[in-house]
Amino acid sequence: MTTFELVSRWTARRNELRRLSALVDGATLLDEVLVDLEDVAAAEPLVSLTAAAQLTGYTPDHLSRLIRKGSLMNYGRKGSPRVKVSQCPKKVKLATGIRQAYDVDADARSLGARR
Repeated sequence: MTTFELVSRWTARRNELRRLSALVDGATLLDEVLVDLEDVAAAEPLVSLTAAAQLTGYTPDHLSRLIRKGSLMNYGRKGSPRVKVSQCPKKVKLATGIRQAYDVDADARSLGARR
């Protein structure tokens, strides 16, 4: 089941319950939602750290450290880790549009001004 199918299914169920003014057992309803969410999560492809690095902007070494630290789940083997991209952190890229060359004199002046 895809995310789109999941949303469509539960939107239709909501509309039906609303139309019937139905009262439902919340725990039973949530059990059904959680089963569907688990199906969608299980269907997400696993990727290598190299592929995840290209998609997230972080290095494979950084993602490996996150796995060792327990911040990121390893779905593969110890020597061949696999991760879900949706669980990886995403690096924010700032788009300045203008690249300036490094100015040694300006850097030295800014250091001198701090003293």
